[in-house]
Parts: sequence; structure tokens; C-alpha cells
Amino acid sequence: MRGGIRSAFDSFRQRIAGQRCETPLSLV
Repeated sequence: MRGGIRSAFDSFRQRIAGQRCETPLSLV
């Protein structure tokens, strides 16, 4: 479960980083 959560969090983090520049309003 640790690996799964870590992988999901990492993926989510990368997704946010990618959309951050394109759509910063989506984070708010």
C-alpha cells in the first residue's frame, strides 16, 4: 500500500506541476 500511495501521490504531483503553468486557476 505504501508504494501505491506513493506512486499515486507522485503522479498527482507531476500532474499538478504540468497543469500549474497551463491552468493555475484549476488548483484554487
